[in-house]
Amino acid sequence: MANEDGVARLCQAANSKSGNEIWNSWRKKHDNARIDLRGADLAGLVFNDNTSYVDLDLSNVDLSDANFSSAQLESVSFENSNLQHANFSTTKLETISFNRSDLCSAIFDSSTMASRVLFRYAEMRAASCQRIEACEVSFAGADLGACDFSRSTIRETDFSQANMSEAKLYRCDLYGSNLERASLIRAKLEKTDLRGTKVSGADFTDARVSWADFRGISDLSQEQLDKVEKGFRGDEPELPDGLFL
Repeated sequence: MANEDGVARLCQAANSKSGNEIWNSWRKKHDNARIDLRGADLAGLVFNDNTSYVDLDLSNVDLSDANFSSAQLESVSFENSNLQHANFSTTKLETISFNRSDLCSAIFDSSTMASRVLFRYAEMRAASCQRIEACEVSFAGADLGACDFSRSTIRETDFSQANMSEAKLYRCDLYGSNLERASLIRAKLEKTDLRGTKVSGADFTDARVSWADFRGISDLSQEQLDKVEKGFRGDEPELPDGLFL
């Protein structure tokens, strides 16, 4: 059950020019305590710029259209929450669980994600994740259909069994990531760095791979390459020895 005082203080801080001071003052009185806000209705709430929100349980919460832009979030659970159209642009995320949350059309542009940020089985269709910096994040089993990851650095990240159909990964750095059994049907992978990724069972049907770098991949098959979109006109991708288009 939600901590009613915590919900009230959060809403008060969101509606005040001195919101940072209001929230931090209240939070100090509950030092080392995880604040339970489960089930609260916080739709459209604007979280304050440059404010640090630590140790919050925001699972099963309606946070649709909420604005976390430029906030710092650490040890926060958003599991099973409604985050449609939420704005996480330029946020700093560390030890966050978005598992099974609804993030359709959410915005993460220019955000920074440290390790232990989890999006397992989250719904993220049409989310915007341009220019994010992420390492060792998990999108395993997530629906990333039509997500825009353009110009992002997402290294050593788990995309296994994710739906990435029609996702935009233009100029992405996916070095060392796990794409096993991911669906990349009609994904846009132009100039994407895929070196050292795991792609066993991944579906590249009609994917655009112009100038993509597949070198150092040991489990890429000719059968997978035969399914990519053809017609490169001199801008073929870099491939492991023995494979061709």
